[in-house]
Amino acid sequence: MIDKDSKYFSLSGDIPIGGPSTWHSIDWDQRRVVSVTMDGEQDDESLAIEHFSRHSDQLSPDIHRIYVSHNGEINSTYTDSKNDPTCCVHYPSLHDACPPEEV
Repeated sequence: MIDKDSKYFSLSGDIPIGGPSTWHSIDWDQRRVVSVTMDGEQDDESLAIEHFSRHSDQLSPDIHRIYVSHNGEINSTYTDSKNDPTCCVHYPSLHDACPPEEV
C-alpha cells in the first residue's frame, strides 16, 4: 500500500477564467485517473486532491469525473466514456496494426 502523501497526484488542470476548474487527479493505489471539477478558479491542485482522496475509495471504477460542491460533497458523477477527458495512447496489437507497404 502506498503512503497517503504519495498516493494522489494531479497530472494537469483546466482553469478557465471564472471557473469551473477541473484537475485530473491520479490515485496510484487504484491506478486510475479521475477529473475533479469544482466551482471557481482553483489555481492549486491541493483542494481537488483533498476532495478526491476523501471519496476515492467509494467511487465506482466506471466513474471518470466528479463535480464537487464548495464543501466537498459530490454533486454529480460522470461515467460516459466518450466524455472522458483523460487521454491515453492506444497501442494496437501487432495483429491489428496495418504496417505501411514499404516496411
